[in-house]
Amino acid sequence: LRDSDGNEVSEFTLKKGGDSVTFSDCVGSDETATKTYRFVITDMPTEAQGTTYIASEAIWENGYFSSLAPTGMQYWITDGGELLTNVDESLAPYESRWTSLGKLTKSDLTLEQFKSRISSSEWSYAVSPEQLFEENKEIPCLKSDTATYTDYYLLMQKNGDVYLATAFDDKSFRAVYKLTAVTSAADAAQNVRTGTEYRMTDAGSGKTVPMLILNRKDNSFSFTFDPLSSYVSYGTYERKGGKIICKTEDGQYKYVFKVTDEATLVFDQKASSAVKVTDSKIASEIKDGAVFSAKTDTRKPFADLSESDIESINVSAYPDGKDADLSAGQMKQAVKLLKSLEIYQFDNGYSSVDGQTVSFFIAKKDGTAVSLTVLTPFAAIDSVGYLADEDTLEKLNAFANEILK
Repeated sequence: LRDSDGNEVSEFTLKKGGDSVTFSDCVGSDETATKTYRFVITDMPTEAQGTTYIASEAIWENGYFSSLAPTGMQYWITDGGELLTNVDESLAPYESRWTSLGKLTKSDLTLEQFKSRISSSEWSYAVSPEQLFEENKEIPCLKSDTATYTDYYLLMQKNGDVYLATAFDDKSFRAVYKLTAVTSAADAAQNVRTGTEYRMTDAGSGKTVPMLILNRKDNSFSFTFDPLSSYVSYGTYERKGGKIICKTEDGQYKYVFKVTDEATLVFDQKASSAVKVTDSKIASEIKDGAVFSAKTDTRKPFADLSESDIESINVSAYPDGKDADLSAGQMKQAVKLLKSLEIYQFDNGYSSVDGQTVSFFIAKKDGTAVSLTVLTPFAAIDSVGYLADEDTLEKLNAFANEILK
């Protein structure tokens, strides 16, 4: 901490009040007046002490439930063995809180039972199921409750790695995740995958849904459409002439998609390698012109925002360095735009995109606050990124720049 003249402050007194903290009695500073700083209240428990994890990789997924096994879920394991989550399956930490899933208890699961629960889909992870089980210290198990209908099996390896298996019943697992330890909410946001998921919109009823994942950070992709095939379609892609051109790492296949907008792609069969499925009764067939959309999880995060709940809204721009507090009339305009904003799915790709960003800091009368950063086609809510509707993002950007000019 430094004062406005750059002097380092070694001691200070904090007093919390509403949505601010007052610093006073600063040792090492020539300033005698107290200073007030705005801050965001978070839900991270102070007693977490580094025991927070994020599901950074799905190492195995049940073919029937693969579309329901997202990475990015956050878990907190207390010293008392209680398991909590901070994100629901729509990956929306801004609208959820740390919620208890129950207490982990030791399981009597055997190796044969463990293996039988993953037999429905092929296992291709480097560590075999036998190794995962036998190198485990023990397997605490959290049984289903009426809220989640999910069993959780925590696998803590002798080498320090941590895995989490989830199950709907006692016959089959839903997915197995590798967990990465994080120490803060900011770290969690950085560790979540940055890929955008595009799912085919006209998949057959009861069939698996083809899905394309594009990672803007390193231009990598994965394309899944046949749960019965052992071949994994992944590699790199380029954007050229209004198209997304994906080429597999082994050079065998190419898949081309026409870009309608940032959230909608159309499959170009003529320019692509043949796409065949092993069993069309299980997997949806992909035809020319098939639409892949990232809008499957559309929602309005500020739909319930009301002017009467707001204490103030501050608008700022980066790298311009300008900021301004909105007047009552301007707040009314801002709320109208914010209420119409639609976000589609989690995507931290904004962190790897250059350009001007505008931010809205909304302080509420109840002492809570939320921030929104706009960088088309992304919206970041409390530093967690989402793909969002570009029309509203452009309107928010124009509104902010008009205020700050």
